[in-house]
Amino acid sequence: MVRIAARGAGLSCSPLRIGRRAIAALCCVALGSVAVGVAAAGQSGGSRARASSSPLCAHMSKAVARPAEVPAAVLPPQTALTSVAHPIAGMTLVTGVVSQDFRSAVSFFVTKMPAAGYRNGAGDAEMDEAEALFTGPNLHGKWKLNGILGCPGAVTLALYVRS
Repeated sequence: MVRIAARGAGLSCSPLRIGRRAIAALCCVALGSVAVGVAAAGQSGGSRARASSSPLCAHMSKAVARPAEVPAAVLPPQTALTSVAHPIAGMTLVTGVVSQDFRSAVSFFVTKMPAAGYRNGAGDAEMDEAEALFTGPNLHGKWKLNGILGCPGAVTLALYVRS
């Protein structure tokens, strides 16, 4: 269970508790949204804009700007964000497509992100999925990568941060 203290001037409410299952469900919903967007883009006949560097097989929908709450240092190179959400106060959830093969994208989180001052925590990796909690300067969060079936040059990314 993750315990998040309520912050704010004069707030007398009790701390908010979010279970790991709730956070995992939130990430699954986000990845499901990316999958639906990928499928919809694939069925739209290519009428949606996509980042010029993303492989065609990724069927990426229109890219959105990186929110200020998400440091650039926690996003792999060649990442195009496709959605930004604030599911609860103080949390920012982004989803997108990383135009790298699965191994290279995971390598970013294992080597480059720690070199930028972020520390990976508990995580899990399988053949086409990897995820881990992380902490860094004034924030913590979770990243999750999923391979895209039939698209070895791109993966989906779901990442949330809390300050």
